[in-house]
Amino acid sequence: MKRNILKTALCVLASVSTIFSNSIAFADNNAEKTDTPVNTVYEDIKPDKVETEFSNENNNIQEGIESNQKNATTEKQLKEESSEKKEDMSQADKPKLETVNNYFIGTFRLYDEQTGKIYDFQANKAFTYDYKQKLPPLKVDEWSFDVFTAQIEDYFTNKHLKEILYPQKIGNTNKYKIITKKLGEKKIDKAKFKNELMNRIRIADYTPLKVPFINNEQIDSNILKNEVVLFSSYTTKYNAYDTGRTSNIVLAGEEINGTKLAPNEQFKYNTRISPIYPNLRTAKVILNNKFVEGTGGGLCQVSTTLFNATLESGLQIDHRRCHTLPVHYVPRGRDAMVSDYNDFVFRNNFPHDIYITYQRNANDEITFNIYGNRADKKNIKIWTSGRGLSYVLYRAIEGSTVEEKFYSNYQTPSN
Repeated sequence: MKRNILKTALCVLASVSTIFSNSIAFADNNAEKTDTPVNTVYEDIKPDKVETEFSNENNNIQEGIESNQKNATTEKQLKEESSEKKEDMSQADKPKLETVNNYFIGTFRLYDEQTGKIYDFQANKAFTYDYKQKLPPLKVDEWSFDVFTAQIEDYFTNKHLKEILYPQKIGNTNKYKIITKKLGEKKIDKAKFKNELMNRIRIADYTPLKVPFINNEQIDSNILKNEVVLFSSYTTKYNAYDTGRTSNIVLAGEEINGTKLAPNEQFKYNTRISPIYPNLRTAKVILNNKFVEGTGGGLCQVSTTLFNATLESGLQIDHRRCHTLPVHYVPRGRDAMVSDYNDFVFRNNFPHDIYITYQRNANDEITFNIYGNRADKKNIKIWTSGRGLSYVLYRAIEGSTVEEKFYSNYQTPSN
């Protein structure tokens, strides 16, 4: 359109120029032959009209340019509007982000209605977004979550609650471990707590959160029924540099660890540790009044440590015999020898179950603990008399008129 307008304008200008030129030439050629004024010719051409027409053409050109500009602007606006609509439609098709705050993970204020206490938990210490993915999913570090959950439970638990001990079965075995628990201890429903935190993080809801504690009343009631107390504990020291002996001691102790004895059930040491026999190593043993190398050295230290624990617990001792030579890890008169021909035997003479645990301490010691029902716990008095190679061990149990005696007669070492 611009080209047409310009073409028209040029044609007009050319016509005007031709007319004007011809008019001048005509006047010059006839100047001598006529008296007609020159301006007559200009009157015939009517220059005012030419200027008007030229001006109109210019106006038409300007209007055309402005019209083209207006049309171009309108076309640009239409394209922009169309692009915006396409972008809006594209945005509508995109999946929405998980959060409304650009994956921010903040701090939750936790509270407990029962105690009135509050706790500020920095959730980003256990939760995070996996930015390796295009739309990062919310993830939880299970180890960190367990650690911080335990800290939260400890914070809300009353520090002055009574602690009790109770036996807990170890998996599908017939062994038990002794657990320490506080009555009324705060325990969080971890699954519920985790889900609530994750849901709130996704929608950026950081309003105060009530901690979902488990109702412990029924749990505490069941634990109280099985509560146990420590009856006795006895420790002896061993030489950790003697690797064969140490290995035998550890094997025997761990085999006994977690033993439960029902009322009137008997414990036979050799039978109890028989599963470890194929793995026993060589160490010092007493044979013919001499310390010599032999298989199973160290088993007598385990039986001796257990004997003293049972002695101080009040359990019934059915059979015990001393070594032929005194040993270094207990006072004379307090040892219990075992061998292929001799066993150490005791019995649960209480109305309730008893539990035996073993532990190997960091300072080269082993310990046996005996637990039972609080009602069965007795005050025990133990003492020893004797000198040289003969000793008598005495035990007096609360409520019994019988004074028990255990004899030890040692021999002189052979050369």
